[in-house]
Amino acid sequence: MLLVARTLRDAGEAGREPALLAQARDEYDRLDVTARTKEVEALVAAWFPAVPDGATFRRTGSTWTVSYAGVTIHSRHTKGMADLAALLAREGDEIHVLDLFAPSGAARQPATGPMLDDRARREYKQRLADLEDDIDDAAARGDDARSARLHAERDALVTELSRAYGLGGRPRRSGDPVERARSAVTQRVRDAIARLGRDHTELGAHLAHCVKTGTFCSYAPERPVTWDVGVTP
Repeated sequence: MLLVARTLRDAGEAGREPALLAQARDEYDRLDVTARTKEVEALVAAWFPAVPDGATFRRTGSTWTVSYAGVTIHSRHTKGMADLAALLAREGDEIHVLDLFAPSGAARQPATGPMLDDRARREYKQRLADLEDDIDDAAARGDDARSARLHAERDALVTELSRAYGLGGRPRRSGDPVERARSAVTQRVRDAIARLGRDHTELGAHLAHCVKTGTFCSYAPERPVTWDVGVTP
């Protein structure tokens, strides 16, 4: 939905948050709005340029050693870190989310009903529109506390709508194994990037910009980065 993508973009621009801008880019990409996708990518590239230095992403036991742009950090093992390693090792390739979620093959069960029915969708959209008006009103009044509460509610609503609706605004189905995998992998990759970003701001911004999640996931930097990826015995 264009409103979801625009909301994510506005929030990302306001706070210079690469993770939110990456989500906006993914929403525009799913909606096939190429011009907007390129606008967000250009914006992030200008704020958070990629660094074409050699880099390391290696696991030893339960710890990952990550080096990028001359800085080395250590991070505990999570599924999200393993997902990132798989993407970095295949730079430029699109990997189906099921191959990340369950490399040995995911159980495929029939989909059930939509995650949100039509009535819930209408109510969510109306509430989102109301929130936009309330946020503008709070900003005009200089009510920072109210504005923060409204932004938090809007962000939660955007997340729910993004989870429930896919390409072209079509509802995702709650029993779809691909949707379950997409949701899980997206969350764990974002968590891993956020955690890395807390210890290495430049790396977090780079990954937020260059890693795309969805039914197909990829790591596609504008300039090649030579990653040494693997598991050390």
